[in-house]
Amino acid sequence: MVNFKAVKLRALPSILCIFLPLLGQVIMRVTELGGSLAMPWLLYIPIFWFFPLTLVPLLLAMTGLIPKEENGNVYDNYIIIPIIVKLILSFIPLNTLDFTGMYIILLVGSMLIANTIHILKQPRCDKYGTNFGGVLLRGLSDSFLQYSIGFIITWLLKFIIKIMPFINVIGYTIANISFLYKICIFLLWAMGFAGAYIVLHMNDNKEGNETYCKKPPSIIRIIVGFILFSFVIGFEIKKKSS
Repeated sequence: MVNFKAVKLRALPSILCIFLPLLGQVIMRVTELGGSLAMPWLLYIPIFWFFPLTLVPLLLAMTGLIPKEENGNVYDNYIIIPIIVKLILSFIPLNTLDFTGMYIILLVGSMLIANTIHILKQPRCDKYGTNFGGVLLRGLSDSFLQYSIGFIITWLLKFIIKIMPFINVIGYTIANISFLYKICIFLLWAMGFAGAYIVLHMNDNKEGNETYCKKPPSIIRIIVGFILFSFVIGFEIKKKSS
């Protein structure tokens, strides 16, 4: 017979897990469970991002079925670099393909800087050494995935808002106020990006010291990141050119 050890969670992370889509569960896992990636399907399946099914990961965490881990930092102050860049870019008109291309380069570049510094600053990489080529490829792969996931989650949340009558009325009102609309879209993106940033580093922390610090990520992860990124930027460029 299996004995489950109950875990006492603080109130704020628990509330965020219930009511803040995706990022709330990520925050709860990071602050209360040491960045545990146990039962990852709770993060990857969108139905568990929204109330009342957000209670499922919370209850599993409280009963100890999602165990606590101690594998290192999964977020840091460098996460703010792409968020600041995105905020600035949100208020620059992207009326031409040249501006759209520059937008993509600047945003992905800021993500690459944040991810690379995050990896190089990990204590185990200080201890075991690093291969900069492997670190750079891992950072670029993470950046492609974060850019794509930030875009996809923003689109998904906008779609959900449109099909929910009461929220749709509020959304329509906000859409008519340019500054407020841009801020709201930025916040949706920031939630998606921050969630992807943390989850990817949670996944990285499961790898061995030599693999994480000296070797690039798996070829499957690189291919998936490149395909998603290509699809997203293709969609953005097509939208601007139409």
